[in-house]
Amino acid sequence: MSDAVMAVREVQGSDEELRQLAALLATMDDEPELPLATMRERYAAMRAFPFYRCYLMVDADDVPLGTFSLLLFPVMVHDGRPEAIVEGVVVAPAARGTGIGKAMMHEAMRLAREAGACKLALSSSARRLRAHAFYRGLGFTEHGISFSTAL
Repeated sequence: MSDAVMAVREVQGSDEELRQLAALLATMDDEPELPLATMRERYAAMRAFPFYRCYLMVDADDVPLGTFSLLLFPVMVHDGRPEAIVEGVVVAPAARGTGIGKAMMHEAMRLAREAGACKLALSSSARRLRAHAFYRGLGFTEHGISFSTAL
């Protein structure tokens, strides 16, 4: 993949893009793809936030190789600079291990840095040990403990 032309572009919300995105995201946990109507609804809700965007890493033929979403949000702690969260990070199964994930994460870090964020955070399931090693290799460190509850 190092010789291939790749680009990260913001998702614009076309039906074709949303279908591609649904297929890609379903590979994260081998779940069923969300229906197009749900993807349209979720995309519209995401766009309602001023600094919440979804991106696709595509090859020279515009075939999606991976995706991530980036949320930048204001905080009233520390120095008052915004913080960022990257989520929904997925590399297409056939492209895993080829540098796509690293390229996407570098782009997420660049976007967050250029927006003035003081930090970029992410959450990863405790069972994803390979992903944890990957994120550590990019300079991420474990910070605190994450809690959640099913609603």
